[in-house]
Amino acid sequence: MKKYYVSIPFTGYCTVEVEAENKEEAIEKAWKSPNLDIRKAEEAEFHTCVADGNVCYARLNEIDVEEA
Repeated sequence: MKKYYVSIPFTGYCTVEVEAENKEEAIEKAWKSPNLDIRKAEEAEFHTCVADGNVCYARLNEIDVEEA
């Protein structure tokens, strides 16, 4: 028997609540938030590949900011 290290790609997202004057500041504060933690991912999914040609299998492929 041989040993193998298998790395499986995954995608997901975390939502962090911050107080800010605008969306740009909200993004900056979210990156610095102590609540930004991979273990608190709201949704995560394992993939064979994350992107194939023009197809992206990520749950969220760019930052989304909504007012609470």
